[in-house]
Amino acid sequence: MKFFRKTFEYMQGKWRIYFCIVGLAVLVGISFWKTPSLAERRILLQTCPVGVMGTECSLIVYVNQSDKEYGEQLLSEAEKVLRECEILTSTWLENSEISRFNRMKAGQFLKISPFTEDFFLRSRKAWEETGGVFDITCGRIWQLWREAEKTGVLPDEEMIQVARNASGWGDIYLEPAVVTKTKDMVEVVSGGIAKGMAVDRAMKCLLHPKVLAAVVEVGGDLSVFQREGVLVPMEIRIRCPWEKAPGEKVDFQGMLTRQRVVGICTSGNYERYFHVGGKYYSQILDPRTGFPSDEFLSVTVVAPDAATADVWATALSILGEKGREILSEGVHILSMIKNKLPRNEKSKEEVTAGEERNFSGKGHAGLINLSYRHALNRSLCVLRC
Repeated sequence: MKFFRKTFEYMQGKWRIYFCIVGLAVLVGISFWKTPSLAERRILLQTCPVGVMGTECSLIVYVNQSDKEYGEQLLSEAEKVLRECEILTSTWLENSEISRFNRMKAGQFLKISPFTEDFFLRSRKAWEETGGVFDITCGRIWQLWREAEKTGVLPDEEMIQVARNASGWGDIYLEPAVVTKTKDMVEVVSGGIAKGMAVDRAMKCLLHPKVLAAVVEVGGDLSVFQREGVLVPMEIRIRCPWEKAPGEKVDFQGMLTRQRVVGICTSGNYERYFHVGGKYYSQILDPRTGFPSDEFLSVTVVAPDAATADVWATALSILGEKGREILSEGVHILSMIKNKLPRNEKSKEEVTAGEERNFSGKGHAGLINLSYRHALNRSLCVLRC
């Protein structure tokens, strides 16, 4: 009996040791499961293509370490899309479809790509929504001011009127994959929407399940993506027009909570301008008058996509406060920086806040801090993760 009792106690000790070992193994397994593996670690991939649309460009994706090669492939595809869009719509390229349209004679037909067709369709819609303030058909007026830069002589009222009458939407006819015009002098410009459209098209390349967050930026036209459930704090800083340093932070995380992709664009007159007779004039032209609009130094807009933000940033630079009354759904003004005095005087600027300057988002500092300055009169974007 004593032998059996000792044997039972011995076996009990063995089982205790066994259960302790098993329990320890389970705890170790759980700790390894909770610790991010190499495949779960997340990294930022960035490329800065040179020569895209004549300005600075940044493409960024946030992916798992194991998806690095795939992320690099997506960045390459996005860059390719940007360059294809530029080839189709840039007025600085002689063989672009827009340049060929501007040169062709009245009555001729030009076959166009789906992207260029969409450019015409969206531009006409923007013209209607802005009451004619956003108008790509002011190509002749644009050319008139470019000529003034060369001659140093300002265009007079008569010259402006001739240029205004030379081109309009009533002179352009669009059919599926084909466009024509009724006057030889009809010309269009692609600024104010084509770049935003290209940014949106490039972002579509990055909207893949393996991408957790992404940014496409071309000359300050931004498209920002953040996957649901993934916290990647991002900041947008609007640059002060009278300084080279980044300005006030704009927190838009709340909008990213409501929708996965947003477009943010700034239009301004303090970096790109016409220089005529020793004076500077904005390159933002009011198609209603044919003259530059100098009231605002900078207008920043957030919208569901970059093309829409691009359009309204330009339109609001002309319309000012009156533009609030006709804003499209989902479009919000982040800031309007007004120039109190004429362009060529030393002026003091005032800032008008947008109706949703802060979107109640919260960010936090993390392991990686990647920042880059937008080109020209744009903004500063910072990703922290």
